[in-house]
Amino acid sequence: MLPLVSIIIPVYNTAKYLKNCLDSVVNQSYSNIEIIVINDCSTDCSQAIMNHYAQNYHNIKIVDSSLRLLPGGARNIGLELAQGNYIYFLDSDDFMARDAISTLIHLVTVYETPIASGQHQTIIGPLNFHGNNSLKDTFIDLTQNKEMIDECNGVVWNNLYKHELISNIRFPENLLYEDNAFIYPVFTRARSWAKTDKILYYYRRNLHSITISSKLFPNERILDVYSCLEYMYNTCKNIGSYEEFKDIIEKISQRIAIYPLLECCLWLGISKVDRNVVLSGLVDYIKEQYGIEDIMQVEYLMNRVIHSKRLKIKLNLLAKYLEKLSLSYPNGDNLENVRRVLKKYSK
Repeated sequence: MLPLVSIIIPVYNTAKYLKNCLDSVVNQSYSNIEIIVINDCSTDCSQAIMNHYAQNYHNIKIVDSSLRLLPGGARNIGLELAQGNYIYFLDSDDFMARDAISTLIHLVTVYETPIASGQHQTIIGPLNFHGNNSLKDTFIDLTQNKEMIDECNGVVWNNLYKHELISNIRFPENLLYEDNAFIYPVFTRARSWAKTDKILYYYRRNLHSITISSKLFPNERILDVYSCLEYMYNTCKNIGSYEEFKDIIEKISQRIAIYPLLECCLWLGISKVDRNVVLSGLVDYIKEQYGIEDIMQVEYLMNRVIHSKRLKIKLNLLAKYLEKLSLSYPNGDNLENVRRVLKKYSK
């Protein structure tokens, strides 16, 4: 009998895309699937769409949350209910290739690994996606190639996980950027990984999402990054993988810790004085907490600049800001001052 796969989908106000998402799941070429959809207090017509699918497909289970959980908390509910041998996370504004699950099941079986991944395509605006029939597969021994853990890109979707691999690992609740806190501990526990060049997941860049808005406008939720990094450290220590993977975990943490600085440089609608306070406070905090002497020389960040023109632009802008900060704020500001300033911009 085919192993059961549990697909967990948190939903919050994505009615515009939800049918496309659910159609991609119920039409999978792989047949033994349970679908757990968590309605995270949606206020649009998402619930009506979910209920319609549940009435027409016996393997869909709808869970209505009475409290807003954010994706991490919603996925945790899904994990508690999941009966599958394998787990797959899908965001409700994205969708899957028809053979996504069958391809990933093939990978974990052939390579005898607890985690498998495909490639994804980013979609902006109307559906203009294409397939990729590449058959190139790769097996990675993560104990011998620890740096490859960072290749998961800090996202939980587009991966198939053996359920027992996740075991007691959970997402932090009521935090954004929760993927980072979950995915890296899971990969350190996996110890091996198989992936294919085939496109299996279609990621929609939704300009109305909370994460995207935090990149465009001042938002104190950007500070959730640091809570998630602490959660990641604690999880790795709790599952006993921290010492073995310490070097790569610390390099990943340094890179992620700098991202709020990069986003702050491009924020719209923030005053010059407030931007300086935020940048200054974040610089002091990052240097102290993550052992960084020169923010512009973080090894893992520099390696990624080679492949990203957008990141290079952000770094150049950050360098200009930091030059001025050293003159205007010689003593810096702490993280609480940063939070205080950003609260002024909360909607």
